[in-house]
Amino acid sequence: RVAGTSTWTTNAANIYGTSKTMYGLTDGAVYEWQIRSVCSTDTSSVSAWSSLQTFTTLADCNAQPSALTTSNITLTSADLSFTGTANAVAYQVRFKTITGAWNSWVYDTLLAPTVSLSKTSLNPGTQYIWEVRAMCDLAGTNISGWSPPEIFSTLSPCQDPTNLTVVANQTTTSTLKLR
Repeated sequence: RVAGTSTWTTNAANIYGTSKTMYGLTDGAVYEWQIRSVCSTDTSSVSAWSSLQTFTTLADCNAQPSALTTSNITLTSADLSFTGTANAVAYQVRFKTITGAWNSWVYDTLLAPTVSLSKTSLNPGTQYIWEVRAMCDLAGTNISGWSPPEIFSTLSPCQDPTNLTVVANQTTTSTLKLR
């Protein structure tokens, strides 16, 4: 039964051996169970019920975080944010330069409900890629897939102007023009 409810489901038919697989359970629910031996086909000879046991089914963690957004982009920093998912206890964000090797991902873990992260010490004029996934347990055994990637570029610094020339104005002053 679901913990806290009063109705037991008895499922004694055709249970042979020491295990039983149950189907149709609710995601993320706590269940209570007991077992007893039935020694006759008409259930007239049975043992006492075992002590109460519990287990928790895994929460549904298939939904990926969505609406990845990069904002407040500067020469060396950017803010990353996304829309979280139901059942997540944390989010894992991975981040790297777009040209970085596969093993260059940097990972950050955010405890839910936090859905934003500021990245600093970035390189100016560089493209970055990031993704996020939901974690429905802190052990990392119940996780969503990675979100579609978000790509952004940090701002490029201003360049010093080159090839400056002075062109005489037809009046008595001179004008400096950039080409």
